[in-house]
Amino acid sequence: MKKTLTNLVLSFSLALSSFSNISCKDPSYYLNSQSKNHKTKPKTALIIVDSQYGFLHDINRYELESESDNQVEIIRFAKQNNFPIYVLELKNKGKTRKKIRKEISNYPYTKITKPHGSGFDKTNLDDLLKDQDIENVILMGVNASICVLQTAKDASRKDYRVLTSSDIIQDATYFAAKNESLDQYQNLGKLFRTHEDLIDYLKNK
Repeated sequence: MKKTLTNLVLSFSLALSSFSNISCKDPSYYLNSQSKNHKTKPKTALIIVDSQYGFLHDINRYELESESDNQVEIIRFAKQNNFPIYVLELKNKGKTRKKIRKEISNYPYTKITKPHGSGFDKTNLDDLLKDQDIENVILMGVNASICVLQTAKDASRKDYRVLTSSDIIQDATYFAAKNESLDQYQNLGKLFRTHEDLIDYLKNK
């Protein structure tokens, strides 16, 4: 009986000691542990412009497939970093191609049907971006010399920094202007030679 009582007293003392250690822990421990799990709100959004079936038949098949693979890599990077994704579709030009839709199907994205070339013309895109405190926009899609470029120009006018690379924007074969339009992208923000260079830049921001 005496031995049992002694064991109970010892157990109680150990429990009290453990409780004391926990309750006296520095409050900053909890703040630091919570901050490790906190994700900084992204300042960058991905905008996919008119990657629709109504435009694809005019694009060189090799360019379409190679650049689509690059676009998928950009989408995956955006998802990993919780970037908002916007899918722009020009009215009456069909759905965004299946390869792109499949890649974003498991991720929350916003689809915007636009009446004109620029994604900012008579849409709520600017309001949505400002609501999320976006500063940088990654642009990719079709056509590099028209709709993507018009969207880039309006984005720059609205003080967004335009980011893109020459291997994620596509042009129809009858547009000889793509190489000329690349200079304009450089003036509007940052034009990267490849999507890998773009990803490296974003990783180091």
